[in-house]
Amino acid sequence: MSQTLVQQTNSFIGNAAGSFTSATAIHDLLVCVAAAYLEASSSTAGVPVIGTPTTAGFTWTQAASFSSASAVNESGNWYTETVVMFYIGNAAVMSPSATTTVSMSNFSAQTNSYGVQLLEFSGASVLDVKAGQSGPPASYPIGAGTLTTAAVDIMVTLASDPNFNSQFSAAAGFTMTNMGGVGAFIGGCQYALNVAAGANNTAFGNGSFSGPWTSVGAAFKAASGFYGFPTALL
Repeated sequence: MSQTLVQQTNSFIGNAAGSFTSATAIHDLLVCVAAAYLEASSSTAGVPVIGTPTTAGFTWTQAASFSSASAVNESGNWYTETVVMFYIGNAAVMSPSATTTVSMSNFSAQTNSYGVQLLEFSGASVLDVKAGQSGPPASYPIGAGTLTTAAVDIMVTLASDPNFNSQFSAAAGFTMTNMGGVGAFIGGCQYALNVAAGANNTAFGNGSFSGPWTSVGAAFKAASGFYGFPTALL
């Protein structure tokens, strides 16, 4: 089956509702990416908390999640970040009237500090492998690390860097979604289709970043046999 990005939403803020523009196709892979950061005067302020998406009639499963340790930014404040990816494999049709909400707490309230995006892919439905990591200020490359895949996969990488004030760029073989730098979130999301099995790098194409960053990545493969609602292979 051909792997394609069927549609994507614009990024929308946490604790608000978003929906696909068109009805999704039956058995497609639906992905929800969400990120938030917290800027505080103390290193003990904790990390942003991102809840599982809620969509009436659907159940989202967490694919990957990572929260950073506290790090000092260039302003002398403390940053922590949380990035999370959820998915529905072999999904039923989701109509444009179905709204998805992601609850968030313990995060900074600036409009660029948190964001959510929905993606629809064809050609995959099962979680193959996942990864996550964070890095200190001005470190490179930014990404979730290496994903060693077992099949021809769709790969998705999400990252957050609150001090990086322009769009992320895609690595070779990847395409940016319209999440990065769009209104509600300083960060980026990229995807690659028909990725060969083996060790695959998830890093973005940018150079150094001024702030601490956090990233997760996941790879999804086609289900074998008949269609169903598979269990994530963790």
